[in-house]
Amino acid sequence: MMKSLMPTNTTKILIVLGLTAFCSICYELLIGQAIALTFGGTLSAYTLTIGIFLFSMGVGSLVANRVTVGFFEIELLITILGLAAPVLILSFASIPEMTAFQLFASKLVSFGALSVLGVLTGLEIPIAFKYLSGNQDRTRAIAIDYLGSFAAGLVFAFVMFPDFGLPLSILVVSVLNMAVPLLIVFLGIEKVSIVKKAAGLILAVIVVALTLSHGLVAKTLSNFLVSAK
Repeated sequence: MMKSLMPTNTTKILIVLGLTAFCSICYELLIGQAIALTFGGTLSAYTLTIGIFLFSMGVGSLVANRVTVGFFEIELLITILGLAAPVLILSFASIPEMTAFQLFASKLVSFGALSVLGVLTGLEIPIAFKYLSGNQDRTRAIAIDYLGSFAAGLVFAFVMFPDFGLPLSILVVSVLNMAVPLLIVFLGIEKVSIVKKAAGLILAVIVVALTLSHGLVAKTLSNFLVSAK
């Protein structure tokens, strides 16, 4: 008999995890770049960004069993925060001669947003594990996560940031991440209510519209943000 061409549940999860890993690392790098542009100190900005993000992922993994929110909702939240956080951080660059309190508050907000994003990212693999049976499938899932992270580093450094600039890169990654909850519904990984599907579709339309409308001025925006500091 001819084998079914429909992907297995494991294959579906691996596809989704590869994309989530790619987007998560891109978000981490985008926020690191935004923090460096806003507050200066590229080395310290990236060091703190990576350290806080990884720590927050660990926290997310630890609390995953206590979280009742589904995979679909987690990805919607990551898309919203991943889009908003770098833009929020970059907006601090427009504040002229920040006082010590303003500087402290803006850094607290910036690293706080990064921490929340890290916690949400840390929930992804434990939640995905609930849909996988057997150690071999889970090992493959971790491997795909690492490969997706590696691909993100290469694409961001050599293609995305040099060619798109920071504003458009933020939007492009958000579009890619928005594909995750849509895939969760399309592939039947998780049952999602009509209301949540509608919310996901509205968010997808907003993100795509923002990307299309801001693509032409992304380079100008990048130059403005760099010169603002």
